[in-house]
Amino acid sequence: MNIAAKLKTALLTLALAAGILAAVPPQDAFAACLSNAETRAVIASGQALPPGQITATLQRRYRVDIVGVQLCEEGRRYVYRVTVLAPTGRVRRVVVNASNGQLLGGGL
Repeated sequence: MNIAAKLKTALLTLALAAGILAAVPPQDAFAACLSNAETRAVIASGQALPPGQITATLQRRYRVDIVGVQLCEEGRRYVYRVTVLAPTGRVRRVVVNASNGQLLGGGL
């Protein structure tokens, strides 16, 4: 592992330890999030893009590291709640429209 990779890993670990609790909303905010099986079914039905497509776009466009992804139902649409490590070192939660990949919130 080269020095840059070690530094990136160390920074990710520190950012997660320092900021993940502040970045995560209360547990009841996840009440409408889907299980893995439900997520697969929604993707198979064409109602949501695969999470890999969403995360690849976020990584390419905003140069973030993906920490976690969850498909959730918000009203009558599906959204991905994506936890990212921004280039600034801050952990952020962004919301992405699951059907078209449009960033809806989170301020990247």
